[in-house]
Amino acid sequence: MKKFIRLLLKKGFKIYRWSIYIVKDPKEIHYYMHCDSIIKMIGYFLIQFCKYGQPPSPWRIYVNFNETHKSFQLTEEHFDSDNEDISKMLVSDIKEIDYNYLNINSSLPLFYNAKTKKQIPLTRNLNNLFNNTSKRKETETFFSILDRIYDQK
Repeated sequence: MKKFIRLLLKKGFKIYRWSIYIVKDPKEIHYYMHCDSIIKMIGYFLIQFCKYGQPPSPWRIYVNFNETHKSFQLTEEHFDSDNEDISKMLVSDIKEIDYNYLNINSSLPLFYNAKTKKQIPLTRNLNNLFNNTSKRKETETFFSILDRIYDQK
């Protein structure tokens, strides 16, 4: 495994510290997000979890620490909806896997469609939003996908 990872790194592949998987049914991964900072990624899910709780069945969201492949399912108990924040339980679960989770500098998360392997933007490009509004096509984003999943409740 170490040889394989070294080969990927030599070829320019980035191995991210954390991943979040959006899964439908038991093992059908539809989307995934990669980033070195778990806190940045969790922030993108915060509002939906605080407002609506877990996604409706059969959808589930899993967090994976890629260095050891330890993972857990995100649940509404991981969020403090009264204060719109993460819970002490989530901090504890993360710290148990990655004690150094706060000492990571990272760029924005990357979000992908698992079937097509194409990157999906997190948000709409604001420049395009205000220019050529008549020619604007609806671009699928992380937030539009999350809205669609939660609308199934």
